Amino acid sequence: MQLPQQLQESIENRLLNQSIHQISEASSCLSEKYRQGVKNDGYVQTNQERMAYILSRMPATYASIVTVFKELRDRMPSFNPKSFFDLGSGPGTGLWAADTVFPNLIQYSAWEIDDEFNKLSALLTEEHLVLKNTIRKRKNLELDRDFFSADLVLLSYAIGEIPSQYWESIFSDIWKNVNHSLVIVEPGTPIGYERILKIRDILLRQDAHLIAPCPHSSKCPLQKPDWCHFYARVERSALHRKIKNASLNYEDEKFSYLVFSKHPIEKNINARILRYPQVLKGHTKLITCDKSQIIQNLTITKKEKEKYKLAKKKDWGDSF
Repeated sequence: MQLPQQLQESIENRLLNQSIHQISEASSCLSEKYRQGVKNDGYVQTNQERMAYILSRMPATYASIVTVFKELRDRMPSFNPKSFFDLGSGPGTGLWAADTVFPNLIQYSAWEIDDEFNKLSALLTEEHLVLKNTIRKRKNLELDRDFFSADLVLLSYAIGEIPSQYWESIFSDIWKNVNHSLVIVEPGTPIGYERILKIRDILLRQDAHLIAPCPHSSKCPLQKPDWCHFYARVERSALHRKIKNASLNYEDEKFSYLVFSKHPIEKNINARILRYPQVLKGHTKLITCDKSQIIQNLTITKKEKEKYKLAKKKDWGDSF
C-alpha cells in the first residue's frame, strides 16, 4: 500500500525544503521516541520532526487506518458515510484514508492541538477538491468536549496522550456525537493493546455494537504476554527508504484497533486470524479467535478441500 499519488506529490512539491540528512536524523529520533512510548505532547516538537513524521510515519499510519476502514466497509456494506470527524488528526492522515475508502464523503472536520500540524494538513490538501474544505480546529481532547457530530469518527494514535482516568467521560461524549461508526487505532504494542482493552470495555458499557476485530463481545481470551495486533504492509518509496536509512522496499506497520457502531453488524464472522498463517506441505496452520471466545490452533489439510483452498488465501487479520 502507498500514499495516494496526489498526497505524495503534494508532500514533495510543498514540503521538501529542508535537508534530507536533517530530516533523516529527526526521523531516527522520532523512531526512538515511538519505541519508548513517549506521549504526543513530547513526541513531535520541531518543524524538522514534523517533516520527519510526515515522510517516515504518515505512510504507515495511513496504511493501518485504510486497512481498518476497509474492514468496517466489509462488515457494514450498507454504510455510506457523508461526514467524517478526525480526532487528533496530526498532519491529516485520517482524512486521506477516509477519502480513499469512502469516496462519497462530502464533509470533513478535524481536531489537532498542534497548530503547525493543522497548517501542514491544510497545505497538503489545498488542491484536493473535497479535503481542501476540511474544518480544522486547534483543540485539546482532554479539555475540549464540543465535538462535531459525524457519520464516521476516527481516533487514531492519539488517546495515549490523555490520562486514562479521563477516558470514560471522553468516550461517553465522543459516542454521543457518532452518527454511525467509531474507529480507534493504536500502535500494535502491548501498551497499545492495553489501551484498546480499556476502550473496548468503556464502549461496551455504552451498549455500542462491536464490529471488529473481535468475533464476539465477551472478555478477550488472549493471555499475557500475548496481545492482539495486526499489520499493514507499506511500500517504501525511494525517498522513504532514504529518510529511514532502510534497504527493504517495504515495511510492516503493526497496529491494534476497534470498530464500534450504533447499528448491529451486517456481516458476522466466525473467527479472526491472529498470526501469519503457516502454509506447509499438504496443510495450513492458523491461530484464530472465534465467536465462542476460544483461541484455536487449527490445522487444515488437503482432505478438507474447500476449507484448505480458502485457508491458503488468508492472511493475518483476515476473517475465517
